[in-house]
Amino acid sequence: MKLVYEVLDELKKTKIKDEKLNILKTHKEFWALRDVLRGTYDSNIKFRIPKGTPPYVPNVEGSIPGVLNKRHIDFQYFIENGPSSSTPQHRVERMFITLLETIHPGDAEVVVAMTSKKNIPGVSKKLIKEAYPELLTD
Repeated sequence: MKLVYEVLDELKKTKIKDEKLNILKTHKEFWALRDVLRGTYDSNIKFRIPKGTPPYVPNVEGSIPGVLNKRHIDFQYFIENGPSSSTPQHRVERMFITLLETIHPGDAEVVVAMTSKKNIPGVSKKLIKEAYPELLTD
């Protein structure tokens, strides 16, 4: 299975809309990708994480103990008014840094961009709505 940043890189390199849709539809069961897309483009999702890049040490490629494909469930701690909104802020920020330090450096960059609500190159909100009509709430 590909990593999230690999799928996003593929979308960025693809210029034809139908091919982009095909890539997204091929990965419709890729929950980490869907969570990143929703976190990035759904304006109803607000993050408890300060915008920008936190001080963290990127993982060394090849020695990755965790992958975003499994760790994306931690996103619940980073969302305002989410199921884990009672978790203290300092703990949330520590969990966020731990997540970034344990996943592939490319995926870590994607997560930081998501919590800062930075658009993904080559991916538009309109494209997401067409590929996954039920994903965004706004």
